[in-house]
Amino acid sequence: GIIFLSNSGLLGPESVIENNTISDSSESCIYLQSAYGFIIKRNTMERCQNDAILLVRSPTNVTIESNTLVDSKWGIVASDATSLAVSYNTISNMKEDGILLQDSNLSSVSGNSINNC
Repeated sequence: GIIFLSNSGLLGPESVIENNTISDSSESCIYLQSAYGFIIKRNTMERCQNDAILLVRSPTNVTIESNTLVDSKWGIVASDATSLAVSYNTISNMKEDGILLQDSNLSSVSGNSINNC
């Protein structure tokens, strides 16, 4: 998968993860820690062992749009997020939830297609 880590400050701004195909990852397909200003768009993720997209440690101003997520444990998971925009994603056949935002503020979820989650 793709991993961005930051132990001192926020990652970004305006970093883009775009037009990738990620499959059969042994962990999360995309994992961002302390992300700021990231855009995740037009990626395909399938058969991720855990989350297709996991955002932890206060992600801020992250956009997740027009991705296809299939056959994983979770779809999109974010904790302690601020200003997260999740839109126009196709999420299907997850073992758990398609989208889980935990303790997140000022965030929006719109226009997603979620099936069999």
